[in-house]
Amino acid sequence: MSESSSTHEGLENLAAGLFLSALSCVLALPSLWQAWCDDRYSVGGGIAFLLWLVSLWLAADPLHRRARQRVMPWIVLATVLCMLGSMTSLRICHHLALATALGSLVVPALLRWLLTGFALCWIPATGWILSRFTLGGLNGWERPALASISIILSLYLVRRMKKALQPEK
Repeated sequence: MSESSSTHEGLENLAAGLFLSALSCVLALPSLWQAWCDDRYSVGGGIAFLLWLVSLWLAADPLHRRARQRVMPWIVLATVLCMLGSMTSLRICHHLALATALGSLVVPALLRWLLTGFALCWIPATGWILSRFTLGGLNGWERPALASISIILSLYLVRRMKKALQPEK
């Protein structure tokens, strides 16, 4: 495969990922905003979402050659979750589609999996599930604290990756 066709395919995957991210945002953000403002189980979710976006921004390098590889399964999963959420009116499917679509922009596969998993810190359903195990639910500091850990993890792993790629002197 030539370099130009590889670049073209990678940009198509990037465009598909960005399109799905935008579609997922349109579908997920109204219910997320409502949950973060009104739901006692989602306290701190909005701050956690912003912190999670920072960790994605630190790790994302969508034009990197390795980022263009193996993105299609993530895009397909985000599409399926969007369709499933629209057909069943399950908001969690839209929230997971948003996390998957945005997570597809992260370069190393391990970090992609980890940061997509950290999306659980802002998804409202996790607060409801955790409330079944803790008396009264979350206090509000837990979600941003978990999202802060994702930022630290992003910084550490990206820095370590850059060191490994640098030629030794």
